[in-house]
Amino acid sequence: MRAPFRKSDKIAGVEIPRRRFTLWAGLYFLGFFVVPVLGVAAALDAILYLVFERVFGVCYAIFCLLG
Repeated sequence: MRAPFRKSDKIAGVEIPRRRFTLWAGLYFLGFFVVPVLGVAAALDAILYLVFERVFGVCYAIFCLLG
């Protein structure tokens, strides 16, 4: 098994640069993964809070800690 971040390889005498994370990769990860996941989690939290508050009459979710 090869290490994910290893020294550069040479193919036919030409050095191939190794993989590396870039600023753009981090921004894409934030924009296309982190923000949508947090948005869905916050929306589900708000929906469940309203359901538990209105239907069952009990406090649920992070809003109880804040309120």
